[in-house]
Amino acid sequence: MKRLEFNKSFGQFLKLASIELPSKNFYNYLKSSNEGLNQHYEECKSLYSLPNTDSKIIKICEKLVKYLKTNYEEENKGDLKDHHCNLLSHWIYEQLDKKINDSFHSIIPIYGRFKFILSDVLKDPNAPQAIECLNDVHLLTFNNWKESKDLYDYCVDYDKIIKYTHQ
Repeated sequence: MKRLEFNKSFGQFLKLASIELPSKNFYNYLKSSNEGLNQHYEECKSLYSLPNTDSKIIKICEKLVKYLKTNYEEENKGDLKDHHCNLLSHWIYEQLDKKINDSFHSIIPIYGRFKFILSDVLKDPNAPQAIECLNDVHLLTFNNWKESKDLYDYCVDYDKIIKYTHQ
């Protein structure tokens, strides 16, 4: 019976594109946060020294720097305080995977450089926590990283989904 309830809830979750799910809101914010990215170019341009790097990778870095400089403190106190670092790491990995379309081994140096850039950039009182945000999250090294991300998103969104299904 519980499996049937889970399958029903999970099936409805996949069709809930139009409601406000916390993980979707988080990813949509990152996707659409293009304003003012150029001011973070100088902080990210060192990525060009790595293979597989182009302007799209630089844009991911700029979004990451912008997020951590402008939203980290708020998210660390908000509803997603226990999840935003994982969501951020999933988003980064997904974006790098889309752009590089290669392998985990090509993504690792770029992700590592992101962390290096952040250690240089974030020097305010929240910086150690913001850098730990990326250090605490392990990149998904499995072939099923997408399924793992989807399951994590489902867990983050679970309360909202249950509330929606009982309306």
